Amino acid sequence: MIDPDAFERALDSSQPILDWPETKLHARWEKKVSANNDFLMVISPSSRTSGSGSGKTTLAVTAAQKMDRSESGFDAETKATLDAGDLAYQILPNIESGSAVIFDEAQGAPGTTSVNSRRGMTAEALAAINAILANRDKNLTLIIVVQQLAMLDKLLYPMIDAWLLITADPTDPNGPEATYHTLTTDDYDLKDPNIKTPAHETLTWSELPFDDDDYAEMERKKQNAKRKPSSDDNKPDDALTPRARNRLIAERAEAGVPQMALAETFDISQPRVSQIIKEYEA
Repeated sequence: MIDPDAFERALDSSQPILDWPETKLHARWEKKVSANNDFLMVISPSSRTSGSGSGKTTLAVTAAQKMDRSESGFDAETKATLDAGDLAYQILPNIESGSAVIFDEAQGAPGTTSVNSRRGMTAEALAAINAILANRDKNLTLIIVVQQLAMLDKLLYPMIDAWLLITADPTDPNGPEATYHTLTTDDYDLKDPNIKTPAHETLTWSELPFDDDDYAEMERKKQNAKRKPSSDDNKPDDALTPRARNRLIAERAEAGVPQMALAETFDISQPRVSQIIKEYEA
């Protein structure tokens, strides 16, 4: 993920020379996966970048290639997607242990379903979140690429181990750069917990070869998605049933998700969330 051969460029740009095994991000990732846990990382571009040309997919592919611990290694054809349903029903249940998986354009793209907090909770989004939870013991590294962190459903926040905010485009004289953050919440403020995102270090990465198969496959997936009609429009048959919604609320509350976050996600009041939780506890 980090460019180990960037000595000349680092001197010219006054950038720190970072080696992937020596980064704080690597140390945190290694600690979790070595203990047979999954690692969830989010990549998003800063508003100071160009967004579409910020290098987020390049960073995701480079990270996946570095962080895949499976025997087969990372392969974007089978271990990357732009669709929440595909992630939930095809990839995560069948993926090889130790794999790195990319969920790109998680905020939604033409022809895909998303986990976008602004589009409401669909059956596919529920399935994707539940699949992430159900596979937390497969030693996976899940890399979610999104346009803005706030677009992700808040149910995912407690599971995020690392957030890489791209602050400089690859075309920037000082780029590419990303700041590694962690997400923490105030465990004692149950009604309205504050989310904190402390920054730990600045990372840089090298360009992928023009003929890199994984990057080419990611671009192919994006182009194919653009040719399909959108399937993330909250049609009635895609919506959660009240029973499924209540079950998820109870499960997420038991896992420690604050009631206010659940209320915002499902567009109901906090007292109603509390009532649902009590009903499941009875």
